[in-house]
Amino acid sequence: RRQRQMCKETATYLEQVRMTQAKHLLETTDIKIADLYVAVGYNNLTSFRRAFKKKYGVAPNALRE
Repeated sequence: RRQRQMCKETATYLEQVRMTQAKHLLETTDIKIADLYVAVGYNNLTSFRRAFKKKYGVAPNALRE
């Protein structure tokens, strides 16, 4: 049970790091979103977009508009 909790906490932490890095890259670079999601550790663009919108309330491309 404790190991399961640690895995959940690690996944939550990793998600926060990925989202923070993604937001930073969106705000400070011209990297394409199709390249960005891989650069921050996602394997699927749809999953990345969904997670980003859940965290920040906007789609990734909305930060650049």
